[in-house]
Amino acid sequence: NFLEWRNVYSEKGGDYEISIHYASAEPRNMSVTANNCQTFLFQDLKSGDDAKLWNDCKVKVKLHPGENTIRLSNGSEAMPNIDCMTVKHI
Repeated sequence: NFLEWRNVYSEKGGDYEISIHYASAEPRNMSVTANNCQTFLFQDLKSGDDAKLWNDCKVKVKLHPGENTIRLSNGSEAMPNIDCMTVKHI
């Protein structure tokens, strides 16, 4: 149970904020991993509905120069529904 973006390009690398737009009627957990080494756990993500009410969670990651991989996952149960991810240099 994962969603992965490969080839997330950063010209110089550095600190970035990832914002994930999600929906979930029940509390759900989700891990965010950058380049198979940085993992951040979000617990009890809940927007109030599986498709009509959306929310955002944000995490700061360090990206390498060039291509990077961002993975959202939950190895034991369902994740929230994911609409999109934005990556912003900070």
